[in-house]
Amino acid sequence: MDKNKKTKLLLKFVENTNGCFIGAHQEYYDWIWNDVKQSGQNATNQRIQWTHSYMGGKLTKLYLLYLNFGDSTKNQENRRETRGGTATFFKGLHFQIKQALDKSLEEDAIKAAKATRTSLNLQKTGNRVQDRINFDFRKVDLEACPSCSHMCTMTVQSSQDVDDVNNQALQEHNHKLETWEQLPLNQRGNKPRAPSTTSEQVACYCVKNHCLLALDGGQCYLCREFATATSF
Repeated sequence: MDKNKKTKLLLKFVENTNGCFIGAHQEYYDWIWNDVKQSGQNATNQRIQWTHSYMGGKLTKLYLLYLNFGDSTKNQENRRETRGGTATFFKGLHFQIKQALDKSLEEDAIKAAKATRTSLNLQKTGNRVQDRINFDFRKVDLEACPSCSHMCTMTVQSSQDVDDVNNQALQEHNHKLETWEQLPLNQRGNKPRAPSTTSEQVACYCVKNHCLLALDGGQCYLCREFATATSF
């Protein structure tokens, strides 16, 4: 979703919605609404603070809030009727994000088919990387998990560590190549093959983060952020 679409959706959210939830869901809605309202008080603030990452995060939270509220209040007599402007906004948001997700999944499937050198470690034995390294939502990767398609992946290796490993392999290869080139032609044998290199290791944290405000939640970083920012 491009920046212009995200901006229009956030403006509609602030101008045309007034909440249609109950309990913690309504409090979470109010928290998001106030944050977006304050950060986009004028065009200058919007240009500075409404970055791609900021707007994407807020719209994703609203999308999850809408889905979770619908599931948790389905067929309950005390469910509040959805108001006109709010209903229009959330239905439009649901359509836009679902469309973007469908497109992303299709593109990921094409990339996965072409990425023949990508390896997948399901960690069926031993300690999982996710149990040793805590998830940081500020470092969330933009690519979906190739196994479960969840958007909850994070790089667990620094680029410097990867560069060090690859540089060491390259130095060893260059040394072997120099030695090979100095040998007489009748003693050389096969030319040393190019070294194997590695790339950053990425882990999926869907096993650690539960759905937004779900009854079995508690580890979700969005829930923790909400709990920190509210009084209850």
